[in-house]
Amino acid sequence: AKQAAKTVLDTLNPKDNVGVVAFSDYASGPGGCYSQSLAEATEENIAALKEFVERLAPEGFTNYQAALQLAFKQIEAKSTANQTAGNRYKVILFLTDGEPTGSASDIMQTIYDRNSRLGFSVVILTYGMHIDSSGTAANILNDMALQNYQSYGIQSSGSSPVSFPC
Repeated sequence: AKQAAKTVLDTLNPKDNVGVVAFSDYASGPGGCYSQSLAEATEENIAALKEFVERLAPEGFTNYQAALQLAFKQIEAKSTANQTAGNRYKVILFLTDGEPTGSASDIMQTIYDRNSRLGFSVVILTYGMHIDSSGTAANILNDMALQNYQSYGIQSSGSSPVSFPC
């Protein structure tokens, strides 16, 4: 997962905004301004984020809900602080190597609640590393990517997640 995260960071350019959220029993960011909001993907910021990723060590459980809450918080902070951020694609690249600790319905409710604040403009790309493709984690990751709220009894407002044009 570390190498995947660092590879993604290497693909960004200074016009991009980026944040990194580590999660186990809880979610955390690199500290300082990097934990509160997205940062411009300058060489300096990318280096700091890659250093944070490199220091990560596996521990505890995989609290998807806490990770999503912090990721949405970073996106919301950048969108509020910078009106031009509202015109950009908003993507959460969610990498995990474990089963979620919370209930699937709580995870999906978090996505619905937080994404609704942003006009359902956030796309979630999910990657399960070393997980059973027919297990619980794979099913939840698929539903997160599809933002399949109805399967969890969450009544949608009729808005659909944003899709990318070809």
